[in-house]
Amino acid sequence: MPSAAGGTTPSVLANDTMSGQSVVLGTNATFTPGTAPTPTAGSIKMDPTTGVVTIAPGTTPGTYSYPYTICSVPATDPASCATATATIVVAPTPLAVDDAMPYVTNGAGGTTPSVLANDTMSGQPVVLTGPDTNATLTPGTSPNPGIVMNADGTITVKPDTPVGSYAYPYKICSVPATDPPSCSEAIATVKVSPPVSVPVGPWWLLAPGVLALGLRRLRGRRPD
Repeated sequence: MPSAAGGTTPSVLANDTMSGQSVVLGTNATFTPGTAPTPTAGSIKMDPTTGVVTIAPGTTPGTYSYPYTICSVPATDPASCATATATIVVAPTPLAVDDAMPYVTNGAGGTTPSVLANDTMSGQPVVLTGPDTNATLTPGTSPNPGIVMNADGTITVKPDTPVGSYAYPYKICSVPATDPPSCSEAIATVKVSPPVSVPVGPWWLLAPGVLALGLRRLRGRRPD
């Protein structure tokens, strides 16, 4: 469930049974939600009449456990009950932002900064590895065989890649994954420029100012 939008889950009773029969509240079972999780922000509530769980928009991302109990109808003494736990995954909200990468010369090639530098997950930096992982990165189709997006979001431009402007799409999705996935897409623009040309020629063509200064000095000298 994406954090920003919130939403509702199917009923937790959908896969529960009473003597092999589907649970029908008031007919063959009673239903009692347990203690609700307490996220830092937002809320998670289980409807005691339906078993549907509602996640408020902006609920703190995380994995939450929500217990509940069903008991048989008619009631017995002692009561005939079963307790289960619903696991609710609230995913961070991804925001991928388009990138305009610095120029890369086609002579030497090079590597750009990561496309993830300006992307966020629920307002936090994107983390692809380690215990704080909150996202996955999936590159789209490369616009040229000489341009490759790496696992860390940097883009490598191989030497002799044709000069031009290239659009490279990519997608980030939340971790833990949700169903449907919580993803955001953006485009990185990579510009490949020709190498800088350095003129080569006689020294008087490369330094006309120095030549002019020398001529003025020669003209200003008087014969001994």
